Amino acid sequence: MQPAVGAQYRGVTREPPSDRVRVLIVDDDDDFASAMRAALTADGRIDVAGIAHDGLEALELTTSLRPDLVLLDLEMPRMDGYETLRRLNRRAHKPPVIVLTGVTDVDELGRAARLHPDALLQKTVDAEAIVPGVVMTLALSGAAA
Repeated sequence: MQPAVGAQYRGVTREPPSDRVRVLIVDDDDDFASAMRAALTADGRIDVAGIAHDGLEALELTTSLRPDLVLLDLEMPRMDGYETLRRLNRRAHKPPVIVLTGVTDVDELGRAARLHPDALLQKTVDAEAIVPGVVMTLALSGAAA
């Protein structure tokens, strides 16, 4: 007999299945990350699994949280988004990655594109404007939102 949903069994809480997709936000800008969380969760189809503030934390949280998608900034302390994506690409179970950046230099954007993210989106002043790109990338990756 299985324990009831929400019940504890051997220290593990069984959560109800969710049809919402789980996104990890990776950005060192707290204000932008908070705005992105609000915009994504307001959509109703997306849960924010967590927020990482640098690439090292992103790698740890990707392993522990197993998000359906990673939103990844390029310019961060400790480990930038380029190296983070390079390392994620070497993993057997890599979630789709959207590079989300304020970088406008064509050479830097090309450098990011050569790492084969699932999408490359420019940061905008309005985080809500990014949500359709996230939803489309999720649908194309098979983790439909």
